[in-house]
Amino acid sequence: MQISNKKTGLRVVVFSPDQHFGMSLTDWLNNAGHQAIYAQDLKAVFKKLTADRPHSILFDLSLSDTFGIEAFHLIRSLYPDLPVITMSDMNLQTLSSLSLSAGARASFLKPFEFSRMGEFLRGELTPATESPRTR
Repeated sequence: MQISNKKTGLRVVVFSPDQHFGMSLTDWLNNAGHQAIYAQDLKAVFKKLTADRPHSILFDLSLSDTFGIEAFHLIRSLYPDLPVITMSDMNLQTLSSLSLSAGARASFLKPFEFSRMGEFLRGELTPATESPRTR
């Protein structure tokens, strides 16, 4: 896959409590032509959602037990039209399922190849997207 440096892709906020993972995904998305911004905590997430008006948020549910899903619900209630794509560790598969039933556009189980996220953003994140699926 050829990576473009042209920023014509989607504006996305990336949130993950795992800074290494979050920054790596942000860098990959930027190199793939998207305008990705990393948010290191929930306060930064809400600030960036308001200021940057992204096309989507990539939200890692891997906070603490149920706090990730509670934060997801808050984002969905404050920004109901914003596509939320959740990510979670394999051991949090139940939270992934809960996010899908609560309106997440898709859910990716970590670890995943960043190119899969790029393909989703490029090809499937449209208003015509059908029902959410776990990736």
